[in-house]
Amino acid sequence: MIPRAKKKKQTKPHQEPFEIVMLSNYLNMAIVVRTLWTEYGWRDKRIARFVEGYLALMQEVADGRSTVQREIADCKALTGVDVKALIDALYQEGKNV
Repeated sequence: MIPRAKKKKQTKPHQEPFEIVMLSNYLNMAIVVRTLWTEYGWRDKRIARFVEGYLALMQEVADGRSTVQREIADCKALTGVDVKALIDALYQEGKNV
């Protein structure tokens, strides 16, 4: 009798936390730039200025001069937009479907 090989369980590829954060950053920036281009008619110069500011704020978080919570609070204080509440609601709606 010939022994049979055991089937391996197929699992999703494991992603490191850093990879997940980077994919999230790529997605967020792509969505924002695309929205500025398509919905608001921003073109090269305005988008370049926006990206420069966006990356400067991201760098402040990356090097520890700021935190994610501080940026969220500053955004809400400055604009009145509660980014955390919006994203939380998005995910809650997705779970209730």
